[in-house]
Amino acid sequence: MTINLILSDTVRSNIYLSELIKNKININEIIIYSNKKIKYLKKTIKKNAKQQNFNFLKCKSINSKLVSKKILLSKNNDFLFSGYAGEIFKNLQILKQKRIFHCHPGKIPNFRGSTTIYYSLILNNEINCTLFRMTRKIDKGQIFLIKSFTKPKNINKIENTFDHFIRANTLISFCKKKQNKPYKKIKTNGNYYYIAHPVIRNLVLNKGNIKRVLNL
Repeated sequence: MTINLILSDTVRSNIYLSELIKNKININEIIIYSNKKIKYLKKTIKKNAKQQNFNFLKCKSINSKLVSKKILLSKNNDFLFSGYAGEIFKNLQILKQKRIFHCHPGKIPNFRGSTTIYYSLILNNEINCTLFRMTRKIDKGQIFLIKSFTKPKNINKIENTFDHFIRANTLISFCKKKQNKPYKKIKTNGNYYYIAHPVIRNLVLNKGNIKRVLNL
């Protein structure tokens, strides 16, 4: 499968791009937006400047007119989105005309929202990542791939390195599949989980605390 990218200048975006290139995934177009000088993607861009089609836009939001115009004028239809924290596509025209994919570190629709890895570990003792087509609603849309992962050896890196890893790994698996059809709609409302409180984080990072609190 050929993929196109809409990337903010973040560590996660750099990991996505690096892993796609390393796995020799065909990328047609890469749209990068930032209101400052490129920082996190700088080395990867410089290393692959001759092989990749980079488009740079100076703006701070995925919903800026500059980004929207660029996407709508593109001849490509399938884009992977990696934005700044909390960003959601608001342009309904883009969401209807293009397939905008997103990798979410939780099993949708059971776990929507932020830092869902912690809640998933406490409630189900599992870690999943879902690739889905975005809508204007948070973590809702057609699901195309769900992958399961084992708990990392260094649990303290779960919210940074590991989170980025499972998203990139899920994206690579999606791109390597010969056919990518959406899952049948799962009939459940699921739950929204928001930024985990330090106590929730501590329960996950300390097995003893989990057993004591849950009386296991």
